[in-house]
Amino acid sequence: DKIAVSNIDNNGGVISRSENHLPPVEVNGMLSKNIGNGWTVGAGLGLMSLNSHFRFGEGLNRLEQEQTLFYLGIHTSATWQVWRYESISISVSAGAVLHLPLHASIATDYIVNQNVELHKRVALRNCVMGSVGAGISLQWYLSPALSLYVEPSLRYYRLPAETPATFLSQHPVSFSLSCGLRINF
Repeated sequence: DKIAVSNIDNNGGVISRSENHLPPVEVNGMLSKNIGNGWTVGAGLGLMSLNSHFRFGEGLNRLEQEQTLFYLGIHTSATWQVWRYESISISVSAGAVLHLPLHASIATDYIVNQNVELHKRVALRNCVMGSVGAGISLQWYLSPALSLYVEPSLRYYRLPAETPATFLSQHPVSFSLSCGLRINF
């Protein structure tokens, strides 16, 4: 009640609402197999985190919420090497990911007179989602089986209607920049 009463004189009686969604952070592991003629197929697992911050009201009395979602990603990809000179190559790739929900929660702080009066964490219902993407990869081969890479790509996320609001619900087509280590066998 204190939060609503203290915000009634702001914004013509409408309680302000703001949200800030952070881009996803992913860590992936992938194994690849060269199948000939410059083609490589790969599969792997990854962990993706999506975080959001919500605020209701303003000033000394407000609600602050932190939403955290974690997904386990099952990755598949196909890559074609377009060009190679000594230990450097350029490839194009396409792939798909099935994102399985691991954890979803929202923590709410009820702030009265700038003090947290109540902290409450609630589990959220989350759904499986999928994504497809394509990119261009620059690789530097450290050995025939090991390479460092950087890969700018575009990815489209297919989100079910029941999924909580995140960066991906506002940007279902997203640019990403992957980098890491590739192991080929």
